[in-house]
Amino acid sequence: MAWPLDEAKLNRVRALMKDQDLSALVVRAPDNVLYLTNYWCMKGYDAVVFPREGDPALIVLEPQLADAERNSWTKDLRLFKGYDERDPRPPQYRALDLALEVLEQQNLTDKVGIELNMGTQSADRMVGEPTTPTQNYFDAFRKISGQVVDATPLLNEARAIKTSQEIERMRLANELAALAMEHTREHMRPGMKESEVGGMYESFVHGLGVGYKGKVEMVSRGIKTGVSQVTRSFAQSVQRSRLIFTGWRKFSRIRQAGSRADCGRWISGTAIASRLPWRWRTRP
Repeated sequence: MAWPLDEAKLNRVRALMKDQDLSALVVRAPDNVLYLTNYWCMKGYDAVVFPREGDPALIVLEPQLADAERNSWTKDLRLFKGYDERDPRPPQYRALDLALEVLEQQNLTDKVGIELNMGTQSADRMVGEPTTPTQNYFDAFRKISGQVVDATPLLNEARAIKTSQEIERMRLANELAALAMEHTREHMRPGMKESEVGGMYESFVHGLGVGYKGKVEMVSRGIKTGVSQVTRSFAQSVQRSRLIFTGWRKFSRIRQAGSRADCGRWISGTAIASRLPWRWRTRP
């Protein structure tokens, strides 16, 4: 269900790179990797080397090769192991080695843009696994590059303007979220456990969402009544007039148990268009 290459989006990124005289971007945050390649990584270790001219190189965790082959616009795939008996370092350092190798092989070391921040997006939701970059990560690029700059402002500027394809993805997300919310509102009752409501929502979203209009391959969702970093469900009961927060990644709506009224508003991240469709599958 891969989307066609969004040339308007990538051309805008390259135009901004030309304005700033950047040889290449090296991007590791999963939402930015998806923005440039249409590939969503599950662990946050993957990266993409995106040159101002020429084809990008996508650095992929081995078990996700099939995902990358099916969905990525990038055909140059460089694989690294999650566990390597010869290398005790965390996996992202093997991805880093490959990124540095690509930069040197393709003579892209004059001026390189990387994300000079600790942000990891979805990857920071993994428990007990190191996913945030260390100082060694940033220093490694400085050792081989003439100049290293923060690519975050460039990426933010590019992503602030949506293409027609991104708008279509947003509309699909809104449609599915609205259908799931209506289904949940109609069937939830005071006294239900949050986990029951969450299961109802999840079942509907997964059942209808995967394959929706032939364009959605993965769906991600969650439900809670409190505010926390990780969306999760609890055993406490739903009560009349108590706000229930149901979240589908960045698209969320607040509902009120026992009421037909829509008590909330859409809460959307500015970059969500680049992060759909979500992909979720099981395999025998």
